[in-house]
Amino acid sequence: MKDGAPVHGSKTSKAWRDGQSLIKLEWPANSPDLNPIENVWRVMKDVVQQKKRPKNADEMKAALQAAWETIPTEKLEQLVCSMPNRMKAVVEAKGGSTSW
Repeated sequence: MKDGAPVHGSKTSKAWRDGQSLIKLEWPANSPDLNPIENVWRVMKDVVQQKKRPKNADEMKAALQAAWETIPTEKLEQLVCSMPNRMKAVVEAKGGSTSW
């Protein structure tokens, strides 16, 4: 899925997608993002930002790995189980913004 975020259009991202024979799905930039991974990224970002800022790719990888390990399995399950409520909220908002 490509939603207009600059990183999704980078040469590196494109080369990786091309090498994987993936088909790119266009996604409206302002549409609600129902993917629970966005919530996981937010948690990880908060954890990484509470510590010393990574100075290179290796430090970032280590910081993200450490952040990932702080997320309880129950939290991931909770996010996945929230999908029916997420979808219902978007339908009720007629595709508009929701609290998710």
